[in-house]
Amino acid sequence: MVIAINEQQGNALHFFSYLPPEVRKRLYGVKADELEEVRLRLGAPVMLYFSDGYRFLAKTDGLTDNSQMSYICTRADISRAMELITASSVYAVEEQIKQGYVTIAGGHRIGICGQGVITGGEVSFISSISGMNYRFAHEHTHIADPLLPYIMDNSRVRSTLLIAPPGCGKTTMLRDIIRMLSSMGKKVSVADERGELAGDFSGSSRYDLGFGTDTLSHVDKSHAMLMLLRSMSPDVIVTDEIGADCDFSAIEKLAHAGVGVIASVHGKNRAQTLGKGKTDFFECFITLGRSENGEFTVEEVYAC
Repeated sequence: MVIAINEQQGNALHFFSYLPPEVRKRLYGVKADELEEVRLRLGAPVMLYFSDGYRFLAKTDGLTDNSQMSYICTRADISRAMELITASSVYAVEEQIKQGYVTIAGGHRIGICGQGVITGGEVSFISSISGMNYRFAHEHTHIADPLLPYIMDNSRVRSTLLIAPPGCGKTTMLRDIIRMLSSMGKKVSVADERGELAGDFSGSSRYDLGFGTDTLSHVDKSHAMLMLLRSMSPDVIVTDEIGADCDFSAIEKLAHAGVGVIASVHGKNRAQTLGKGKTDFFECFITLGRSENGEFTVEEVYAC
């Protein structure tokens, strides 16, 4: 079964406001349709990635296919970008930075590269920033509707795992599953560690997650899932990008408590994911991918 997901125009002006001024002013008039990423690399051309490929930001304005005619990212651009995404307070988002990203209003995530500062054997900060990846978050409604017969077992929500490589729409699909279950009257709790699912900013959500959804943001997902279990009496708990042993330990506790879990994981396919183990508590597996023309697709649905 293959279901195409058509990209839609996002809130481009809001997204662009976090880009450094010299980059932002060259983007006036550029349509954000199909935009997925904006890459800043120190001393290299600024690049915009779309569903069907990439283009360079031109020296004057607009886009170009010629790297020789592109705008080159400067140290001042990187410094100004960091000021904008941290609201001039790096320490306020220090915990996010040491994970390699900052989430801004609207659920857009900005990846950060540079020199890792190691303290006590762990990364405590990233300094000398050399690269930034602005990932454009999208919202699409009703794309999860065809999956309802697989996710639901009569009135019960099956524990479901979305499987896909990076950039194949896992978070976008999870948002619509949350909205869909909430609209059915299910009590949905979201463990939104990175603030991407809800697009949470200053306590408000940018996305429509439904009237029956409660969100706990910026808390480690393994702890957040157990906190929500104790406090919100959910029918189902949703979280993004599981992988650590503590994540699966928390999911096991939810299963024993009779609460469904819907989560995503990086992977190529169901067979590969099952080979890694720790997925015994999931009943439905949905594999996402991309078509040759860049559209997000549902490649496989398997319900136990």
